Amino acid sequence: MFGFLFGLEEVGLRLSVLDKAMCPRFHVDKVPFRLVTTYSGIGSQWLPNEQVNREKLGHGSKGLSDAELGLYASSDCIQTLKQP
Repeated sequence: MFGFLFGLEEVGLRLSVLDKAMCPRFHVDKVPFRLVTTYSGIGSQWLPNEQVNREKLGHGSKGLSDAELGLYASSDCIQTLKQP
């Protein structure tokens, strides 16, 4: 269905069992479309675009955590995908 929706001839699939966050920090995803789901544990998290100070992404982090750095105003900004 994902491939049909976007008119794709190929679709890649990666299925991984993780014991920690795959992406422990917030980042910009350079993939145009991605289908993500979580089967166990906390769901995928993201920040609404208007809640991110983009100057503090990547190398602008100076080694600090996202929260320490001020990437977002408060943890209330973090959105979490709910489990079914």
